[in-house]
Amino acid sequence: MAQRRHGQGQLIVAAVIGVLLLFFIFQNTGKVDFHFLFFTISLPLAMMLIISMVLAVVAWELLLYALRRRGRSAREQHYAEVHRGEV
Repeated sequence: MAQRRHGQGQLIVAAVIGVLLLFFIFQNTGKVDFHFLFFTISLPLAMMLIISMVLAVVAWELLLYALRRRGRSAREQHYAEVHRGEV
């Protein structure tokens, strides 16, 4: 019973976020120009913001992946140095 209420709560939160996202999109339909190097892209403001947020999340995840990988290899190297003579 508790899991069912938890699932309903998640569904309600997702529905509210979806409705707020729709309001955001419909209120920001004006086109903006984005200049990068020699490219110029004209998109609705909402689309440009959503693309920017997605790219930021991807960059953050790649950074976390690299840091985790570096930490893991450092731990493995330390373990190998500490246990080098043991067999």
